[in-house]
Amino acid sequence: MRFGVKIEDVPLQTLLDNFMRLFEQEFEHPLVPGYFMAVELNKNMGIDVYEEPFSQENGASVIEEKNISLLTMKLEISDERKATALAHWMGRPIDIIRWNTAESEGYGAVYGEFKRRVQIPYRYAEALYQSAYMQHFYTAEERTHFWNRWEPQLNRALVVPDWIEEQLQAYHPPVDT
Repeated sequence: MRFGVKIEDVPLQTLLDNFMRLFEQEFEHPLVPGYFMAVELNKNMGIDVYEEPFSQENGASVIEEKNISLLTMKLEISDERKATALAHWMGRPIDIIRWNTAESEGYGAVYGEFKRRVQIPYRYAEALYQSAYMQHFYTAEERTHFWNRWEPQLNRALVVPDWIEEQLQAYHPPVDT
């Protein structure tokens, strides 16, 4: 209910027209996931996720450090693999039940079309794809696949505001490969 009405009742063009304004002005937190990894885990908990091994192929790993057991998973892995990783981590069987999905909430078609038509600032995507986050968690093949999927919608004319550029520099610095 971003515009005071159900998302499926908002015309697609309104969503597309307002995307950059919402992205630039109403972005409610620093750019995740870099911020979360740098501040919440590293600064606040003393866990440098990037220093810990991660199984890019498996898509999930457990970090055991101090008195903390942290499960990291890629969103893109199958529900079956998520359930297996969770069950191993928790020591008991886990069922994954999809809840509150775009399809079940009635805005799947609008969301799908939005994803096909939205324009994303090239600089934002470039920073993310060159970041420690992407290098650590995703294989080169996955990164190429994601880039190719979004490249047609990357727009060099869309400039990110200075405050977002600062976040990109702080939390998504490029990694030498």
